[in-house]
Amino acid sequence: MKIKLSNSHKFSVSDSSILSRISLSVESYDALKDFIDILMDSNNFKTVEFYQDTNDETPVGTYTDMKVISPLLRDLDIVDDKIIISFGIREKAETEKELEKANEVQASVNLALTYLADEEALTVKELFPAFESLIGQTLTKGTRLTYNGELYKTAQEVQVQEIYKPGAVGTENLYTHISDESHAGTLEDPIPAQKNMEYIKGKYYIDGDTIYLMNREGMEDGEDVTLQYLPSELIGHYFSVVE
Repeated sequence: MKIKLSNSHKFSVSDSSILSRISLSVESYDALKDFIDILMDSNNFKTVEFYQDTNDETPVGTYTDMKVISPLLRDLDIVDDKIIISFGIREKAETEKELEKANEVQASVNLALTYLADEEALTVKELFPAFESLIGQTLTKGTRLTYNGELYKTAQEVQVQEIYKPGAVGTENLYTHISDESHAGTLEDPIPAQKNMEYIKGKYYIDGDTIYLMNREGMEDGEDVTLQYLPSELIGHYFSVVE
């Protein structure tokens, strides 16, 4: 008897194999590792075909949307220098199928979001994950997330920790606030100021009811820097008040 998986892998199995217990042999522990990798990939079990004989081309049974149910490595044995492994499969429940489809849709959305420019991302910021949901994860540089209704991106690879919140003093090297780039940064249309935001020399910002010019000495016009303080806290250093 043999089985054929969705990825076209074919395996000879014991003639007594049934869905709940499929037994086969591998030649070495390296081959066992390769087979376990196959078992771990749920995509391989979207379709499983059983053949009565290894030379048959017509399956005696075809099953779809299956999943592995037996704990891996639970049923190992050595027979004639071959490693015997047994596992079971069953059809996924409807709730499992629905969850899988939802996860696939979310993965597609997440991929699409990575292609948005920052100003585009601001218009759909509610689609990005919240800081609280990412605690404990390691994020690559440029990953966008929300905190307190504001959109941020990681300034470097970051291991998300609850004590280092976006926008907090001392986290400017971890998270950069994404500002509303629909504002021109002119005196007539200043950019709303936020902590841990990129500020550009030569542009105007509004903090409260006051307008400030970013005019840091030693920086060229158009050069940017991420600051953890508001313009009102850096008067004379990075900003001057516009009278």
